[in-house]
Amino acid sequence: MYEINETHDPNLKSWVESANDPNSDFPIQNLPFCEFETRILTGDMWGTGVLIGNKVLRLDACQANGHFNDLGNAYPNSQAFYKELLKNPDYRSRLRRRLIALLSDSRDEETKRELRIYLYEQ
Repeated sequence: MYEINETHDPNLKSWVESANDPNSDFPIQNLPFCEFETRILTGDMWGTGVLIGNKVLRLDACQANGHFNDLGNAYPNSQAFYKELLKNPDYRSRLRRRLIALLSDSRDEETKRELRIYLYEQ
């Protein structure tokens, strides 16, 4: 069972415009984790991501660039990172709060520019 907390606030808005569409399945309050094929992009077989609006944010790229350093362990690859998400609810909760902070419309412009590099169309 998931805890309802401030990350579910219906007033939250994202700088990812498609996440603010009232018909979106993936607003900022609903950020499902996923694995996706990245072979074309990186040469790796799989990436770990989160859906937001009509985009996928590459969590493995965010992690590699230090956005999650203070949340706990660094993971050597996408598979290890995804497995940790599945088995560790405390880590998942901390990560969810960090994602809300990173994707919130109040985020600084420099961070938004950097994160846009890790956003891909679904």
